[in-house]
Amino acid sequence: MLKMLMKYEWKYIWKKLLLFAGILMFATLIGGLSTTQFDNLASPDQILGFLGAMFGFMFYYTLLIGAVIGFSLIVGIRFYKVVFGDMGYVTNTLPVSARQIYAAHLIVYGLCTFVISGLMQLSIMMVTNTMFTNMFNELNASDAADVSYLHFGPASLAEVFGLSEFGAGILMTLLLIVGTISSLLMIYAAVVLGQNWKRHKVWGAVVSYIIIYSIMMVAAWIVTIPYMIHMFMNAASMGDTAMPVFGPSFWVICLALSAVFGIATFCIMDHGMTKKLNLE
Repeated sequence: MLKMLMKYEWKYIWKKLLLFAGILMFATLIGGLSTTQFDNLASPDQILGFLGAMFGFMFYYTLLIGAVIGFSLIVGIRFYKVVFGDMGYVTNTLPVSARQIYAAHLIVYGLCTFVISGLMQLSIMMVTNTMFTNMFNELNASDAADVSYLHFGPASLAEVFGLSEFGAGILMTLLLIVGTISSLLMIYAAVVLGQNWKRHKVWGAVVSYIIIYSIMMVAAWIVTIPYMIHMFMNAASMGDTAMPVFGPSFWVICLALSAVFGIATFCIMDHGMTKKLNLE
């Protein structure tokens, strides 16, 4: 039955996934074309071109953020309708358990969200790399070395992570997977918490999401800021003027934070799904 639920959800989402993936690719094309104009910034005859490039980049950024938020809204609304909304009575009378219901959503929409998140990260890397390459293309070799950290790619990511290229790739993939699952669980947990509101359950879900996200951000800053201050102070005491490298321990902390919040939101969702559902 789990396979049937997954097939049903995939039938609903696959066209939308292709649409949003296409939007992200189109946005990347716009961003790439715009950032190729980020050269000769001091030349007077390039001002109009630079302004056009800026508007193009802003349009790219708007499309990028809009696509990610839009897809997340579709996922959240779908979960609400299927489990608690007008389709909930049908879903919850099927010969399946509550865990099978949310497992189908987690698997199907988790994979879809992973694809969207991966495309977004790839788009940011490609456009940012093009932008900085064109901004500093007139620097000589010695100056270019000073801004090499601005060129995004496997080598620069490995430098930022403080690992080999292979190790940075593995850690980046783990961060993307765990972050994708945690973000999806955050949406589902907010929808579940919203059902505790006697009225305006949709607004309850929105408010719950804001509260969960705020708690996560505060906890992340509480944990990471002391680490970052300590790292910069060590670099200053050693007389190192280069940008400090965020070592593996920093990224492991970020990974652990995502995992903790993923577990917490999973428990909230599981509790709300396995107790008596408050259907509309």
